[in-house]
Parts: sequence; structure tokens; C-alpha cells
Amino acid sequence: MDNQNVRILKNLPSSVSLKGKRTTTKAIRIPGSIDQVLQLEAKNRNISVNGLVTSILTKFAEWDRYAERFGFVTIPNQILKKLVTVADESTIAQVASELGPELLGSEVTFWYKQATLESFIEWFSTFTRYSGLHKTEITRTDGEYVIVLKHELDRNWSIFLKYYFDTAFKARLGITLETEIDQYQVLLRLPSTSPKSPARTSP
Repeated sequence: MDNQNVRILKNLPSSVSLKGKRTTTKAIRIPGSIDQVLQLEAKNRNISVNGLVTSILTKFAEWDRYAERFGFVTIPNQILKKLVTVADESTIAQVASELGPELLGSEVTFWYKQATLESFIEWFSTFTRYSGLHKTEITRTDGEYVIVLKHELDRNWSIFLKYYFDTAFKARLGITLETEIDQYQVLLRLPSTSPKSPARTSP
């Protein structure tokens, strides 16, 4: 439940984040068997029980409560890799192009109630943090985001990601991505301002 799969290299939008400095004290009752599990797991992770419980509740707030309602399922990477590799590259590209515009936009809107460039970028971090499919690096430079997705599912998955994100960003935000792929990595370049939501200028 850590954030080792997400590496944000520059300051990014945080308007939809649940993180904050204020805390609230709650007294709850839990079965002794669960308390034993928490104590053991906290010791194994070298953190406090409070820290472990906070990470569990954060995952529920940021991911589980939405993923359950949206219909996400959990399967081992080995199964997904096998399913992806049985299709040819053209079929993978076609399926990704069909799913991207509707599915990704629906996910972003479901999580953040709006499909903006900022919510799409936040979705990359949230999805990576909890899905376990990728390690992600997001860099924001002057006028550009660079997103690197690293995975272990072979080239067909890179092809899927390329077309999935390219068609989704073009359909939902009017953005054409620059993409580079290899066997285990996808690099996405996109402007930091959506053409559908231009930055305001002073009068």
C-alpha cells in the first residue's frame, strides 16, 4: 500500500486529492483476530499500526469504493500477459482504439466527476498506485507533460496502452499524444494545457 509505483517528478495538480494535514481521532471496535493481523503486518512493514490503518483507509477512499462500483476485477499479471500475447498487434490496436475514448473517459469522470486534463493526470497516479499494472513517472516541464509507463506484460501491452490513451485523449480532450513504445515501456508526451480548456489570460 505504498506509492513506490508512482514517481511524480514535478509539482502536479492536487485539487482532487484527498491528502491533507488535518487529522481526526476515531475510536472503533475490531475483532481481536483482525487486530493481530494488523499488529503483525505493521511489524513486517516496519510502520505503526496507525500508519497501516491510515494507508488501508486511504486506499478505500481513493480507489476501492470506486473500483467496486465501476466493475474492476483483480487477476494475476500472468493471466493478463497470456491473454494479451495470444492476439496479434493489429487486433490489440483495434480493441484499444475502441475502448479508449469511452472507457477511460468514463473512469476519469466516475472518479473525479469531470474529464479535464488535470483529472486525467491525477487518474494516472491513482490507477498506477493501486492497480499494480505499471510503474509511472510523470514530469511536467514548460508547456508539456511527459508520462512514462513501465510494465512487465510484453510488447502487445505497450501497443494496447499507446492506442488506448491516444484515442481517449484525442476524443475527450482534443489532444494528440506523441508516443514512443518498446517492449516494456510506453512514453506519452502531451501539452500541459488542454485545447478544450485554454489557460485564462489577464485582460
